[in-house]
Amino acid sequence: MVLIKQLTLITFSLLLITACSSAPRHVNASLPLVSEAIPVTGKLIPEEYWQTLNEVSPSAPIAHKQYQINLQAIYHSALGETCRSLDFYEKGVKVQTRIACAQTQQAESDQQKWYLVHDIIKNATVVSM
Repeated sequence: MVLIKQLTLITFSLLLITACSSAPRHVNASLPLVSEAIPVTGKLIPEEYWQTLNEVSPSAPIAHKQYQINLQAIYHSALGETCRSLDFYEKGVKVQTRIACAQTQQAESDQQKWYLVHDIIKNATVVSM
């Protein structure tokens, strides 16, 4: 009886070890996840703010007629766009955080146009510039 339990345990252990020792199958993607040129969608930010948005570390917040806008660090999105978070304050109280992304136009000026991108989660209060 003891011998049967030992053989069963050894057999089970060997099966478990051999099942976990094989490599997973290799998978190759046949389609790209993102196409090469995806335009930024959203509301175009007025051109007067583009220079400040292009600065790596702006010294002061953006002065807007309704909001004080604090800029966070520039980062690159998963789509390869240059983006940054904008914190909107109204009367010293943070109202909302929005994401602004730049899209380089290959036209004559190569000027980066900045857009307030659409939120993934829709809120009841959405600020705009």
